[in-house]
Amino acid sequence: MRLKLNEYTMPVGQLVVAKEDKRRGILCTGLVLKSSGSGEDASCYVVWGSESTPRGWWFAYQLEAIDEDG
Repeated sequence: MRLKLNEYTMPVGQLVVAKEDKRRGILCTGLVLKSSGSGEDASCYVVWGSESTPRGWWFAYQLEAIDEDG
């Protein structure tokens, strides 16, 4: 699934990575559990797949969808 450059919303169930983590070489996948807002104010509640399973709200523009097709 590819998102348009100007499309900020992430659907519930989308696998994501944080853009800043990816830039820093930190590989941690998250799962969008909730999504709210629209445009640049869109935000997502994400649970991260690390040992402590942290979770929290992120602006959608800070996240990158994982392309499940490869």
